[in-house]
Amino acid sequence: MNFCTKFDHHYLDRGLALYESLQRWAPGSGLHVLALSPQCAAFMEALSLPHVRVLRTDDLCRLEPRLAAAKDNRNQAAYVFTQTPFLVLATLQDLSEGQQLVYIDADTSFFSSPAPVAEAAREYDVCLTRHNFAAHSQPTELYGEFNTGWVGFRRTPAAMACAGWWAERCLEWCHDRPEQGKFADQKYLEKFPRMNARVLTLSDPGVNCAPWNVSGRRFRNKNGQIYVDENKLIHFHFSLLQKVTPFCVAPRLGQQLVLNTRGLRRHVYSPYCRDLRAAAARFRIPREFLQVRVRSARDMHAGFHSRDTGPGWWRTAWRVARGEYVVG
Repeated sequence: MNFCTKFDHHYLDRGLALYESLQRWAPGSGLHVLALSPQCAAFMEALSLPHVRVLRTDDLCRLEPRLAAAKDNRNQAAYVFTQTPFLVLATLQDLSEGQQLVYIDADTSFFSSPAPVAEAAREYDVCLTRHNFAAHSQPTELYGEFNTGWVGFRRTPAAMACAGWWAERCLEWCHDRPEQGKFADQKYLEKFPRMNARVLTLSDPGVNCAPWNVSGRRFRNKNGQIYVDENKLIHFHFSLLQKVTPFCVAPRLGQQLVLNTRGLRRHVYSPYCRDLRAAAARFRIPREFLQVRVRSARDMHAGFHSRDTGPGWWRTAWRVARGEYVVG
């Protein structure tokens, strides 16, 4: 399979942790990275990672000159959303007929091989993942039935037509707010099943698993493989996660109304926190690029460890105990 994603220099640790998880579980998979800032592009190009191709927004604008003008009528977040279908189109053009491509958000990670998804989608033009909002929070009408954290295409005329239509709609309107049945680049996905394309809607809870659909689920480690209920966890979407220190993260599950989960922090968030820290160290990401959200200077003590005796360790410990922070 081939994948594409996008991120800026403040997301380098997330993007590189995603790359490493992909190569761990699907060695040799291609990854097209849209670098959303000059700093990110320069850093990624200098790394010259195997199986990675780096694109810049200017590359997309050369393919579609109208994309540059769209920056003037929307904010930065909305412009990032606008570029998603153009990244898909640019990547599809690099592939051979029939090859599969998946767009994935950069704040995601693989926990097992995506091969079962590739097999399930091999006869389809488009592959979508439903939000599957928990029963106590179902804003489907506002944010859409499908999530852009995982959107698959197979290079076929029908898939190219869907991606092209998506790009045109995002040029016309793409803002980070619900408005008249639209939301960012996301609600447009609902039109794909009505178009002349074979569309697979994935029902596997282990694909694009995310805070909005994990309430009531159990996560466990069985012989080194993470399971969500009785299904292998393939791909998790770490929506709204914030780094607090280099050693711990704030999952912000309370803000996302996550209820009654078991093993989520231990088996999913803690390993991901370690992956972020390892990627930052391995690739020597400059500290000023790391997006660390600190509530006070005291919280900059290196996470919660027994050796910490500074005046801020108990704050982190308290938040860890409450589940607000996860230590990796």
